[in-house]
Amino acid sequence: MKLARRHKIMIAVPVAFFTLLLVFLLAGEVDSWIPSDTKLDDAASSIARAEKSYRALKAQFDTSLENEKTWKERSTHWFRPERDGDPELELRKKIEPAATKAVLPLNSIGTVRRSAINTQLYFAEIDVAGSGTLEQITAFLAEIQQMEPRLYWRRIELRPEFRRGPGPAAATAEPLLQINGTLRAIAFNIPEVKK
Repeated sequence: MKLARRHKIMIAVPVAFFTLLLVFLLAGEVDSWIPSDTKLDDAASSIARAEKSYRALKAQFDTSLENEKTWKERSTHWFRPERDGDPELELRKKIEPAATKAVLPLNSIGTVRRSAINTQLYFAEIDVAGSGTLEQITAFLAEIQQMEPRLYWRRIELRPEFRRGPGPAAATAEPLLQINGTLRAIAFNIPEVKK
């Protein structure tokens, strides 16, 4: 019996020694199995930062979706060469009938100028000058407002027109206004790529 007990002790001592050795060697990893309060706090703050970053990215994404929607809505009213022709030719063709319909005599219509917005878009601008009654000018402005593709006023001036001549005839005539302004259209440089 003593021999068996002796064998048990000889086996138990090295096993206990190796067990203690493993516990000391793996002590650094044992605390990762059972996290401390500081590690839990660090993990919670990391999760909070990640959630904040996610909310910021989500807001940027939502903004970009809204911008894309706005772009698509607005760009339907801009000059497209494949649909509307060349703005340098078509602007004059649109303004002259609008003035004729409003019975507004135009003194001059300038040439179309281009100014780049970016690689795909540019402004096509044209100067317009005329004179007429307030009703004629209002009718002309309404015609311009209803045009497709849309035209925008970059600048517009209305001034009274001075008349020379006999006093009583000039005083009884309906007062005329001068209109000077620059009309602007947004146009695509190249046809839009179909998807």
